[in-house]
Amino acid sequence: MKEINLLNKSPKKHSNGSSIGSYWILAILIMFIATGATGYFMAQRNLDLDTQIANNEETLVDTNKQIEKYKEDTADITNLNLQLQTIGELDKKRISWTDIIYEFSKTVPQNVQIDSFSADKSPLKFSITAKTISRQDIESFKKRIEDSTYFENVFYNSSSESGEGAAKRVTFSFTFSLKSPEGDKTQNAK
Repeated sequence: MKEINLLNKSPKKHSNGSSIGSYWILAILIMFIATGATGYFMAQRNLDLDTQIANNEETLVDTNKQIEKYKEDTADITNLNLQLQTIGELDKKRISWTDIIYEFSKTVPQNVQIDSFSADKSPLKFSITAKTISRQDIESFKKRIEDSTYFENVFYNSSSESGEGAAKRVTFSFTFSLKSPEGDKTQNAK
């Protein structure tokens, strides 16, 4: 009997060629899968970056709003500080009329009777008309006003005498001004 070889050597060659083609197909398939996976991961990363950018933009908008609010608050604070400074300056110039009247009352001698007391606003100047029994009381009164804490520039305007003996009266008038407010008590208002 003769043996016949049914297997042909060329199919082996054919089978070798097919396996090489299979490798190429497998390599291309792997490449497509890798490219698709890379594309998917890149798209996912882009999506994450877009979300981060959107969040950063919101944060930036909020930060800009806070900066604008800070600028407005700073302007308000500056304005309030200027107002407080103005109030402080006005407070330094404010006059305590209670202290001034009290000081004036301490300067009046016992024998002097005040008939009128007036103040002119600008410049602040006082005028008085009074009566006493002697000219010595007038000089004493003038000296006390000059020596006081609040007053200066005392001017003796006029005087006249009336009556005789125990009924004698001297009528007189003074003008004087308030001392400048350089650290004196006129700055301490009540």
